[in-house]
Amino acid sequence: MSAMYRYFKEVTSEIDLLPVKTTSLPDLMGRTLQVGTFVCAPFSFGTAGNVSSAEAEAITDGSLDGIEMLAFLELSKRLNFTWKLHEPSGNWGHFNNGTWSGGLIGGLASGALDVAFCTLWITEEQMTVMDYVVPWNQICNTFLVPRSGVTLTWRSVFLTLDGKVWAVLGLSVLATSLALFILTHLHRVTLQPLVKPHKYERLDTSFVEVVGMLALAYSPSPERILGPSRYVICWWFVFAMLVTTAYSCGLASRLTLPQNNPPLDSVKDLVEAGFHWGHTYCPTVDIIFDKNNPWHEKFIERFVILDDTDHSYLLKRGKHAVFGYKLDVGTNYFLETERVEADDWESMRVMKECMSRFFISLGLAKDSPYTAAFNEGLIRLEEAGIMDKWQRDVLLRRGNRNISFMLQEKRSVIDSAGPLKLSMANLQGAFIILILGNTVATFIFISEGAMNKLY
Repeated sequence: MSAMYRYFKEVTSEIDLLPVKTTSLPDLMGRTLQVGTFVCAPFSFGTAGNVSSAEAEAITDGSLDGIEMLAFLELSKRLNFTWKLHEPSGNWGHFNNGTWSGGLIGGLASGALDVAFCTLWITEEQMTVMDYVVPWNQICNTFLVPRSGVTLTWRSVFLTLDGKVWAVLGLSVLATSLALFILTHLHRVTLQPLVKPHKYERLDTSFVEVVGMLALAYSPSPERILGPSRYVICWWFVFAMLVTTAYSCGLASRLTLPQNNPPLDSVKDLVEAGFHWGHTYCPTVDIIFDKNNPWHEKFIERFVILDDTDHSYLLKRGKHAVFGYKLDVGTNYFLETERVEADDWESMRVMKECMSRFFISLGLAKDSPYTAAFNEGLIRLEEAGIMDKWQRDVLLRRGNRNISFMLQEKRSVIDSAGPLKLSMANLQGAFIILILGNTVATFIFISEGAMNKLY
C-alpha cells in the first residue's frame, strides 16, 4: 500500500476504501459508463468528438493520450467496462451558493456522468457531491517567478564598495582637502609671508585636485612652497593607488559577473519586491492561499485582471508572477495557468513556497457502485510503478520542453560565445556621472560669470 494511499485514508477518514482482499479485480461485466473529460495537458488528450470505447478500438494514432487518460483506458480493460466520452462546457464547473453546476463536477453531482478526470483537486466542497478514487499524485500551488539574476542599473558603478566605505572615503577627501588648504596657508603666512598665495589656499581648488589625485588623473609638481603639504600629497597618492586599484578590480568583477539578486522563494518575497499576479478570471483564492497568513492576504490584493495580450508584456517588465501548480510526486513538472512565451521561460523559475497542496485523482458520482473497483485498480497501477512510468513518458512526449530547462535551479554563467562584452547597461552609471559633472560645471561657470558682473 502506497504512502499516499495511507495518508489519503487518514485525511479523509475513510475506513473501507476497498472490498475484502481478492486475487483478481472486480468485473463490471461490460457496463457502459458516461465519462467526462477535456483536453488538459498533460493529463488528457484526444477527447474531441465524444468517442466511445467501440470507436476507440479503431484509433491507432495515439491521440487518446495523457497520464489520467492512459490510467482510465487501462482500468476499462482490467475492470471490463465500456465507456462514452463527453466534453462538458465549463471545464470543471462552477460552485455557487453551495451548489455545483456545469463542467465535470456539475455532471457528477447531477448524475449525468459516472466518471470524470482532468487533474481534479480533492477538496471538501467537491467531496460532498462526488467520490474520489485514491490519489495518484499531489499538486503544489505556487508561482513562476523571475530567476535571481542580475539587474544592471546606473548604481552598478557604486555597488563595488560598501556604503560605509563610500562615506569614509568622502570624509577622507574632505579632510585631506582641508589639511592641504590649512597647511599651505600656514606655511606661507609663517615662513614665507612675502610669497603670493598658492592655489591650494583656495578650498575649492584643493578639493578638486584631491579628487583628481584620487582618480589617478592628476599629479602636482613638488613645489617647495608647499612645505609640509608635500607629505600630505605623497601619502594621499599612496592611499589613492590602493583604493583605486581595489575599486577597479571590484568594478570589473561586478560589471562582467555581478552577484545575483536575492531569490524570490516565498509570497513574502513577492510582496516585498512589489510583484503582482493576475489571470483572465478571478480564481478561488480561498483554497489557493492561506487566509491566516498576512503575507498571503497582502498578495491576494495584488491580483489584476489580464487579457490575452498582457502576459508576455508583464513578464518582460519583470514584476509579474505567473500562478500555476507543480506535480509533487514523480517527474517534476510545472503547469502554468497563463501563456508564457518560449523566450520567457529561460528567465523564470518555480518559487519554492507552496501556498497549498492538494491530492489529485479521478472522480466518480457520489456513492458510486464503481468506487471500490476503481480504487483497487488504481492502487495496483500505482504500486506496480505504472503511473510513474506513464507520467514520465507522457511528459517526454507531450510536455513543454522549456519547463525542464526552467526547473534547473543552477545555470552556467559561462558564455560559450566568448568573453562578455560590456554594454551600455553595464556602463550607464559612468555616463550619468559625466552628465551630472558637466551639468554642475556649467552651473558653476554661469554663477561665477554672474558674480563677476555684479562686482
